[in-house]
Amino acid sequence: MKHVIGVVRSLWHEPRPPDPPRRVWRDWALVGVLVPVAVLEGVRGADLPSVLLTLGLIPTLLWRRTRPLLMLVIAFGATSLATRSERSAWMSRMDRQQISHLAHRDHPIAAPVSGAHVTRLLRRARLPEGARILDLGCGEAAWTLRALALYEDATADGVDISAEALRAAEEHADRQGLWERIRLHEKPAADFPVAETYDLVLCVGATHAFGGLRATAEHVRRYLKPNGLALIGEGFWEREPTPDALTRLGASPSDFFDLPGTVALAESCGFDTVYAYTSDLSEWDDYEWSWTGTLLRWANEHPGPDADTVRAAAREHRDMWLHGYRGVLGFVTLLLQRQGSSQ
Repeated sequence: MKHVIGVVRSLWHEPRPPDPPRRVWRDWALVGVLVPVAVLEGVRGADLPSVLLTLGLIPTLLWRRTRPLLMLVIAFGATSLATRSERSAWMSRMDRQQISHLAHRDHPIAAPVSGAHVTRLLRRARLPEGARILDLGCGEAAWTLRALALYEDATADGVDISAEALRAAEEHADRQGLWERIRLHEKPAADFPVAETYDLVLCVGATHAFGGLRATAEHVRRYLKPNGLALIGEGFWEREPTPDALTRLGASPSDFFDLPGTVALAESCGFDTVYAYTSDLSEWDDYEWSWTGTLLRWANEHPGPDADTVRAAAREHRDMWLHGYRGVLGFVTLLLQRQGSSQ
């Protein structure tokens, strides 16, 4: 886009000094004279070359006066055509982010885990004094802010692609008096640089950002100090999924493992599982009813086109949950300790 703007500017601001107003008006006056002259010559039966010569002067004058405007229209028209699909994709991504942010308004933990069990997992980490914490895919930073409240001399970095979620995280941190102890970064979790090592790295319900559990565990390990800890939350098959459940989820059987397979996969990346919590059905139900109910309530209170989109998203998700993965897909949060001192 910057290149297009540069081209337009070069066409609009010609290198020569601008014509004085008298020359501009003279050109338009000549056009006004040449048109009737050409018509009269044609009526009188003047020779064809003479008529063509007269007519040929008109587009020359018009081009000199209208070229910048024509070039501007052409350039922006081409840009519009070339970037239309890109802008549509960008709007779709933003819509999904906004809906997800809104859906978690009443359940900022953003995972099927109760607040009490989040606290239990964080306490089991037993972080050292001055601990450094990293949350990849932090959302509204509910997990990290709770960790900072538990470990009063810890500091943290939170990473997420959602500007809406990060703004909410800023507000929560400020309200809890934790703003000076957390830095928030708006970027994909997989792109966050390994500039330092941490005592605890969280990635709960965000393994898709890295391409699955194995890639997530391998990536997380790079951020950890020797014997550092990771909290990774991941889905697993509580029972074999039916074809209908897979269709509704848009998943394949290989997308998740059973619980033993999930633990084994995480440990194969250089970790020991030192604790874990498996969410129960009531936590799943609380999470899903909050997710869909918050959207439906918002849609009822904000009528309009956006409400229709939000309502459709809520009902589609609820149908996928109730008729697809309820009681089929489980969720486990693994507290993993990095093995050894080598990278």
